[in-house]
Amino acid sequence: MKRRWGLRALLACVGLAVASVSGTAQEARPESARVRTWDGESWSLGPSEPAADTAPKRSSLVGQGARGSIAIRTGLWLASPTGDVQAGQFAGSRLEVDLGDTLEDFQSGGTLRLEAHHRRGWGLLFDYSSVDFERDPTSPGPTVGDGDLRQRTVEALLVRRFRSEGGAEWDLLAGARWWGVDLDLELSPGAVRRSRNVTWVDPVVGLRFSSRPRGEWGLFLRGDVGGFGVHSDFSWSASAGARVPLGRSLTVELAYRALAVDYEESGFSYDTLSHGPSLGLSFAR
Repeated sequence: MKRRWGLRALLACVGLAVASVSGTAQEARPESARVRTWDGESWSLGPSEPAADTAPKRSSLVGQGARGSIAIRTGLWLASPTGDVQAGQFAGSRLEVDLGDTLEDFQSGGTLRLEAHHRRGWGLLFDYSSVDFERDPTSPGPTVGDGDLRQRTVEALLVRRFRSEGGAEWDLLAGARWWGVDLDLELSPGAVRRSRNVTWVDPVVGLRFSSRPRGEWGLFLRGDVGGFGVHSDFSWSASAGARVPLGRSLTVELAYRALAVDYEESGFSYDTLSHGPSLGLSFAR
């Protein structure tokens, strides 16, 4: 009889020990990681299934990192200027260059653009262009001989980007365009030369459209207007072209660009249109 009670006591102690260990393990597991199950007589706690990862994954565009993108473009602009230039005693001189004469009279011309965008859609754009020509201007009389013209512009623009479901991009542009014009004309009788150097800044607003995101072949259009009488009476620019990717980071851009301005102040007027093809290479990350 004592042996039977001793065996029962031993079995009870073992059961209590097992239950104690099991209960400690269950308590170490967080309540959220256990589920209640019914075994027909009582409820018990058990481990739950691993929760699925429902956190959204961040997506990124081709060639654009999680924080944004940056691009540098350099190229050649074969611009052909035409229009009216007046400077003091050379009033009425007309500066004309046909596109067929561009390669003959063209001295130098290039573009450099730096553009950075945040993933939220805001960006900055800095664009520099320069055209240098040496040409014999025509005039109403035989007074004006040869002339040298150098036109430089620097744009600083704030960009707000919107994307469509098909991947097209629309950019709203707003900022300023700095102009620098160096004019050197020669008076044939006596070879008297007259030089003018004029600079001014115009406000600019515009719109740009790209048919595909950077990294894919596509077309682009851009147009802007400026001046509004602040310094020049009016100015505008327009360009259209295509982008062809050479790899993950390099893109070739072929476009046609036009840039016009009507400026007049202190006996100097500059009413010109510069237009021509542009070829550029862009590197983006």
